[in-house]
Amino acid sequence: MRGMDDIDLARYPLDRPGSADWQRMVADAKAGLVRDGLFNLPGFLTAKALAETLAHVRPRLARESFHHSRWHNIYFRDAVDGLAPDHPALQKVETANHTLCHDQLTGTPLDRIYRDAGFIAFLEAVMDRPRLHIMDDPLAGVNVLEYWDGEALTWHFARSIFTTTLL
Repeated sequence: MRGMDDIDLARYPLDRPGSADWQRMVADAKAGLVRDGLFNLPGFLTAKALAETLAHVRPRLARESFHHSRWHNIYFRDAVDGLAPDHPALQKVETANHTLCHDQLTGTPLDRIYRDAGFIAFLEAVMDRPRLHIMDDPLAGVNVLEYWDGEALTWHFARSIFTTTLL
């Protein structure tokens, strides 16, 4: 099975690069980035792919996930030039979650989509990048995060050019 089998291609024609529908999808995503700093693709996964993903991750999150907890400020640094030590931006907050890493997601719809050439080509077009690459890191390419009671991803600056998130 390939990643395209997991995507609602009637809604998101990633399998027809260069077509009018594909061009419109890319243009809509770019417009969302300009307007909102993000774009949404509601119903991106097929119902079957979503069910397969949930069947895979739910039991693993309960028994195999890594529990991450860290106190930090929005910069992940104790001091920032030009900010007084008591500046509100340096106030520490806790980020906590449970994570499954890419090696725990091999063969899932998330992994297949991540590796799919059509999905990569779509992201390259939307992000105006000549080439995107799969990460060499066997843990970081795809992650599933779950937040239990009292846990949250708190205010922060992402340290990458962009992130693709499926909610």
